[in-house]
Amino acid sequence: PAPRASAARLLRRISFDLTGLPPTIPELDRFLADSSPEAYERAVDRLMASPAYGERMALEWLDVARYGDTDGLFEDHPRSIYPWRDWLVSAFNENLPYRDFISWQLAGDLYPNASLDQKIATGFLRNNPTSNEGGILDEDYRIKYLVDRVNTTSTAFLGLTMECAQCHDHKFDPMSQREYYQFGGFFNSLTGAGNTKGATAPTLRMLEPDQEQQLALVTAALAASEAALNETPRGMLDDFEKWLTTVAPTAAERDKIPNGREKQLVHFRGIWPGFADLRERRDQLAKEKASIDALAVVTMIAGDETNPRSNHILMRGDYDKPGDMVEPAAPISIMPYPDQWPKNRLGLARWIVSPDNPLTARVAVNRYWQMIFGSGIVATSEDFGTQGERPSHAALLDHLADDFIRSG
Repeated sequence: PAPRASAARLLRRISFDLTGLPPTIPELDRFLADSSPEAYERAVDRLMASPAYGERMALEWLDVARYGDTDGLFEDHPRSIYPWRDWLVSAFNENLPYRDFISWQLAGDLYPNASLDQKIATGFLRNNPTSNEGGILDEDYRIKYLVDRVNTTSTAFLGLTMECAQCHDHKFDPMSQREYYQFGGFFNSLTGAGNTKGATAPTLRMLEPDQEQQLALVTAALAASEAALNETPRGMLDDFEKWLTTVAPTAAERDKIPNGREKQLVHFRGIWPGFADLRERRDQLAKEKASIDALAVVTMIAGDETNPRSNHILMRGDYDKPGDMVEPAAPISIMPYPDQWPKNRLGLARWIVSPDNPLTARVAVNRYWQMIFGSGIVATSEDFGTQGERPSHAALLDHLADDFIRSG
């Protein structure tokens, strides 16, 4: 066995492991001066309470979730999805239960009265690379994005090489091509096209609370101004009649005035001097509203089409060779999908986080073991199938997974 590490080296190790940062000199001095048996535990608690802890933990998941601030293909345009990244950091810092961590990212938008955080979390499904290259076929690329979501979800949460079943039955693991497209059915009706650029719908626009309050006041005032400008006071009608008989018939005005008395009244309302102050006030409010709207943070989220798309096996994986129609389902070799559960992303999330699912907890604890120790108990953290490595300590992996499930 390796010799016992010095106190200074131990603090340095746990500081890098939990925050990605070295300890400061004052932190090191305090740790060395603390000779109590609880010194190590206190140091761990302090590090896990640091905002840097969430940033360190999020770093690994950003890679798993293929996060990027740009489209990733062709001209690599910027796109706004960083609020998902910020949510991820806060999820770790707030110790969000792992079942919610998964469920929100896969189906947060489908929760009844979904919260802002639950919707933002679905950015996980929008992290895939996209393209707006001229000449690409829209459906071809939409299917490419679908395939990416299937492969990322199955690898990130289940440690599966499900992509091997896109074109044919998996050659090594008990997953058929039919099951691949059944799994894809959970994502096939997500809103979105193939040819996309930047932050495309569905999106959220978010303001700070004080900005929301100011926007509400300005919007109400603007609506009141518009309503006042649509009124027809007696004085305006009198001036309108005079205008019809004096100004309107002139050659200079004739081409500007619409036909019909009602349309002419609308036109006159827009130039009546009696509304000059109101029009100026309306224009000021409109500019103020636009300036507040411009401060909104935009992030891409997930959402389903109103009318679900038909879901087919794609022969040889080609987008334009649809085969049998299949309903959403999960691989039976892992765990049956109960008939009473909804066949949507919320049902899929429930299936993945079920305590009876043999993969989810093991894949999670193995990945964190790998992050801390450099190699997982299963060395192939992305492949828990027959072609992956066997656990070096299977009983330890089972114990950690069981404890992880019990802790939520």
